Amino acid sequence: MFGMGEVVEGCRRVAKTDLGAVGDDGLGVLVGELTAARSALDAAELAVLGELDAMGVCDRWGSPTTMWVAGETRSCRATVATRVRVAAKLRYPFGDVALALAAGTVTFDHARTLVHAANPRMIDQLADLQVTLIERAADRPFAVWRSELSALVELLDATARSTPIASWPATGCT
Repeated sequence: MFGMGEVVEGCRRVAKTDLGAVGDDGLGVLVGELTAARSALDAAELAVLGELDAMGVCDRWGSPTTMWVAGETRSCRATVATRVRVAAKLRYPFGDVALALAAGTVTFDHARTLVHAANPRMIDQLADLQVTLIERAADRPFAVWRSELSALVELLDATARSTPIASWPATGCT
């Protein structure tokens, strides 16, 4: 439908190739190309998973999104659940992270780590800082970025916990 077969076949060709004959420079180029392809594939998959889940497509087919996708792809349900959870948060409130993933600026690891760190007390503040977090991811090793995110999350969460509940905005829930 979208020409994904060419990408799949290209990856399969690489996997079957005698890579020892490719040479040092060729291997370096392949790593870069495959990393770019993985980011693009992750972005595409998360966009599709997010849409499937938000529209309730799998529910209409008789299963929750995670169970349907895990069954159809013979994948680990926990892995699919993580990807569906990340996909949902990339739809909202982390839309800029979704765009950065599609552009190859961040990786799935960045997106997953950010979504996992964002709890309800401070997710909005973290979403407000996503452009800065994306910029910082571009020039730091992942471990350094993750450590900085952890410190930021701790600070935001401590601030949120110290705010009296009476001053929290109304949610409309009764």
